[in-house]
Amino acid sequence: MQTPRTIASYLRAGAAAFPHKRAFGYLEDGSTIGPECTYASLLTRVLALADYLRASGLSGHPVLLLYPEGLEFVTAFLACQEAEVVAVPMFLPRSTRHMARLGHIIADVDARVILTTSGLVNKIQTGLRDYSGFEQLHILPTDADQLAGGVPQLLTPVASRGLAFVQYTSGSTGNPKGVVISHENLLHNQALLAETFAGNAESIIFSWLPFYHDMGLIGNILHAVYLGATCLLMSPLHFMQQPMRWLKAIDRYRVTHSGGPNFCYDLCVDSDPEVAALDLSSWQVAYNGAEPVKRATMERFAAHFAGRGFHRNAFFPCYGLAEATLLVAGVKAPGAAFRSVLVERAALNQGRVTLLPEEAAADDHGTYLVSSGRVPAGMDVRILAPPTAEGTAIGEIVLAGASVSRGYWPLRSEDALTSATTEAYLPTGDLGFVHDGHLYVTGRKKELLIIRGKNYYPYDIESACATAHPALQRNAAAAVAVEVEEQEQLVVVAEVKRAFMRNLDVAAIKHSLANRVVEAVGLAPFDVVLVGPLRIPRTSSGKLQRTKCAQLYQEGAFDQERLDKKPLPVTAQWSARTALLAELKTTKDPDLVRQYLQELFRTRLHQPALELQPDDELATLGIDSVRAMELVNTLNQDLRISLEPTWVFTANTVGGLVATIEVALWVAEPQAAGQGILL
Repeated sequence: MQTPRTIASYLRAGAAAFPHKRAFGYLEDGSTIGPECTYASLLTRVLALADYLRASGLSGHPVLLLYPEGLEFVTAFLACQEAEVVAVPMFLPRSTRHMARLGHIIADVDARVILTTSGLVNKIQTGLRDYSGFEQLHILPTDADQLAGGVPQLLTPVASRGLAFVQYTSGSTGNPKGVVISHENLLHNQALLAETFAGNAESIIFSWLPFYHDMGLIGNILHAVYLGATCLLMSPLHFMQQPMRWLKAIDRYRVTHSGGPNFCYDLCVDSDPEVAALDLSSWQVAYNGAEPVKRATMERFAAHFAGRGFHRNAFFPCYGLAEATLLVAGVKAPGAAFRSVLVERAALNQGRVTLLPEEAAADDHGTYLVSSGRVPAGMDVRILAPPTAEGTAIGEIVLAGASVSRGYWPLRSEDALTSATTEAYLPTGDLGFVHDGHLYVTGRKKELLIIRGKNYYPYDIESACATAHPALQRNAAAAVAVEVEEQEQLVVVAEVKRAFMRNLDVAAIKHSLANRVVEAVGLAPFDVVLVGPLRIPRTSSGKLQRTKCAQLYQEGAFDQERLDKKPLPVTAQWSARTALLAELKTTKDPDLVRQYLQELFRTRLHQPALELQPDDELATLGIDSVRAMELVNTLNQDLRISLEPTWVFTANTVGGLVATIEVALWVAEPQAAGQGILL
């Protein structure tokens, strides 16, 4: 039998072995399967599109995939693999900021073609019209009826060099890099996933993760094809709107493998009224990765759903990164519980591991660290601890193996992730240690921030702060992640120039800084702390000490130093909203709706001085997919209306959202006979 060269080879094998078996299904409404395909029907679509791509001369070229969630993306990605087109899966832009980032990536990857659906062509054309290379860009719809026409000769085929796709980050940095994944990388990592999570052709995989993220794409969609399993998909928006849809789908479709970042397990517990009838006994693997894994979260989830069939031993904490294709560690014995160790906090902060006895409690002196499992065979992981370290020491995690990428696009020798020698190891930038054969990740060497499963680099945020307001000192802002109610949050500490200290407009500076950070990285700060000159801790050489800065913030050391008042307690902000809600019960005044939104945004975005304007874009204010779902849930609960999550993105601006809410309020109110609203 010929050795499979690409993931498309596994699709062919699946279609031959079980042609009528369901390959993919998409829960269009978040609960029931709508569009679906068998292995045979999927292969037919993939081969037809692959022939079209070859005939268009796209083989060997990078091509962007811009699709809504659904099976069209799956078909297009697999067709690229079959036709040896270098796929570049991307997020679907929802704002001008997203379009700007997309333009940067198009230029970086030097793409000439975008694959999408016919329904999105006009939107993409409009959004990219100001992009400098727009005239040379071909936007190609791949709907079945579009393929029936003539084949455009767009490019001249080139050698693929064995490349499968380019994995860009989800917008975590100002200038994201594209990790180049070869067919060898992909198939090697698929074998590691199979070994780690013990999936097979009988497995039923469920995913609500974004299709363009490595965990959603490689760990779910492509892994199902590799195994010959069934994969059910749901939009991330549907999950964030009602997290329990995830667990209900696991029950309904007897899912065996599913998971996500740590925060998704907390969301399920927080949103479950404990009355939903569930049977989670089919769930064999509940992986937890992409952000720091917390023992308290897993213990809480396991206890909450134990009576509904969830087994604590189903948890699989894991560790990986895009430069290693996906998975690095996660192996544990079949049926075994996840491992954790209690370590001394003070020693941990000094780069040492001091284990505490099991009977000791996690408090200010001790903290639990969760094992990311063992490293599977085929991946070589080492810890670069300081040479003077004694006992179990913390060091940078470095790795080697066939899953490790050759480098960043466009694969220039100077951008290689490792050297060409046999002793080449990839420095991950993550810190950790190995204990009893298990890998424990303790932090980030370069203080990479991981918030809600996304990576943010401090220097990108700090660079944005430098130009946010004339009163801010350049190179004097520290972006740190702090834990607030068991969630990582962004805090920015910024120094004010001495010349501005006498007549300081604190509200204007904080507003400008927060907006600039949102524009730069798409994340709103939880808190902005303004301090005087030279108040941020630095090394003797003048480098910012971000870890020390985060520690001082959590200890409250900045409370006396800060030039601004701390954000209002939630209770005080809530009272302002309550008063506005009482008025809204008797009137549908748009100005009152805007005031209500302003108080709501001030609370949720932790910006007490925020002043909303009708033309403010929601994405620019920091309303990402997670906050959009929280916003919709709060609006529906407060106002007794029924908004859908997609309406938030359709509204796009504050003024548009106000108008949408106003209509929803009238629709929700009982109308007198003959006065009903015609829609």
